[in-house]
Amino acid sequence: MNKKLLAIAVASALAAPMAANANDNIIYGQMHYSWDFIDTNDANNDASDDATGVSRASRLGFKGSEDLGDGMKAVYQIEQQVDEATMGSRNTFVGLAGGFGTLVMGRHDTPYKISTGSLDIFSDTIADYNAVIGAYNGGVNFDERASQTVAYITPDFSGFHAAIARVSVKRNENAAGAAETEAWSLAGIYKNGPLFVSLAYETVDDGSVFLNTAAAGNVGAATTAVTDDESDAWKLGLGYSFGDGKIGFIYEDKEREAANSDVKSWLVNYAHKFGNNTFKIAYGVNDDLGNTPNSGSDMMAVGLDHSFSKRTSVYAIYATQDNDTGASYDLVGANAAAAGRDVDAFSFGIVHKF
Repeated sequence: MNKKLLAIAVASALAAPMAANANDNIIYGQMHYSWDFIDTNDANNDASDDATGVSRASRLGFKGSEDLGDGMKAVYQIEQQVDEATMGSRNTFVGLAGGFGTLVMGRHDTPYKISTGSLDIFSDTIADYNAVIGAYNGGVNFDERASQTVAYITPDFSGFHAAIARVSVKRNENAAGAAETEAWSLAGIYKNGPLFVSLAYETVDDGSVFLNTAAAGNVGAATTAVTDDESDAWKLGLGYSFGDGKIGFIYEDKEREAANSDVKSWLVNYAHKFGNNTFKIAYGVNDDLGNTPNSGSDMMAVGLDHSFSKRTSVYAIYATQDNDTGASYDLVGANAAAAGRDVDAFSFGIVHKF
């Protein structure tokens, strides 16, 4: 078949499904992820590897037509691959759910991240609790949405459920000294009435690579060799609601093997609703890095939200990160931190959900 005939055949195939609904716009796609076990027989590295939640040309498309009369129509199609270089940078997965629980593959919040997400009253703002929780001075952020994840979430048992996730990103097997990014993340969460309690643990074999940017694409993609750097963290979350107020508390212990030091962090916050307004305040502390003096920070934020409706709101926030001389913690998205530099910010925002 020559190119001209092929083009006509493709156009006909596209138009055919639209004949019955000539003016319809159609959303379609495919979610395809796999967990691969690979034997490379490579002398430089472990001969057996696994790669979790690998995207296999997952895609999202839009197509449709418009009847122009006299037997003529306009047709269109837009198709986009779903991966982290183009789209799907937030939770993007496929899975199965039933009485057994939920199993998902793809890009997903780790159980460690999920365990205290509901306690972040300044979520997605400049005062997001990730200025303290999950943060490591110039190092690993444990509170991540991880690439190439396989996760299982149990059913709810009278307010309690648990989750476990495996993340394994295959690195360049042809480079001597190459290592994989591997992680396990676990959490137990109890929510019943006004009380919330969670406990989580996460370990990362290659702590020099952030979990949210670890995936290099398809399995076997060439990447720079990295050195093993084991890191781990655990945290406790507590929340309690009473009347129009709610209080939250998080304690976290993070350790990075290569730095031979750990960071203990905690954060407390309070939110109070009155009418269409909500007053918020939070205070958090990162202690010194192990035995390194003057490497801690204090973070404080105060804000006011006003809701016009369930979908539209505005807010105002003042936040500050007070760094010791050897610390470089930042506010989320400020990109202003340097060793010993304090960061202050005012933020005004509008939110519309649909």
